[in-house]
Amino acid sequence: MLRWLRRRRQAERLAHADAEALVRDHGAEAYREARERERDVILPDGTTHAGRTPAHWRRVALVVAKRTGHRVGLDTATRMAKDADFSPDQKSGDLRARVHSSPPSPLDELKRILSRR
Repeated sequence: MLRWLRRRRQAERLAHADAEALVRDHGAEAYREARERERDVILPDGTTHAGRTPAHWRRVALVVAKRTGHRVGLDTATRMAKDADFSPDQKSGDLRARVHSSPPSPLDELKRILSRR
C-alpha cells in the first residue's frame, strides 16, 4: 500500500513538472499541446511522447487547465444545448435568433427587425 502511494505521489510531481514546462514553453497553447501528446502515436511499449503514458498526459492537461483557467469537460454540442432555451412557448424562429454564439451584425439585426413588420 505504501509503495502504491509513493508511486502516485511521484506521478503527480512528474505531471506538475511537465505541466509547468508546457506552460513555460507553449504559453496559452499548453493545454492543446498536452492533449496532442496524449493522442500521439503509441509506441509498442504503450507509451507516447517522452516515454510517458496517455494517462500521464491526460493528467498533465488537467493540471495545465487548472493553472491557465482553461474550461474542460463540455463538448460543443453540450455547450450549445446548455445555452438553448427549450421552453414550449418559444417559436423555432425566435429560438434560432437567440442561440447565436456571437452577436449578430448590425445589417442582420436590421433585416430581422424589418422582416417582422
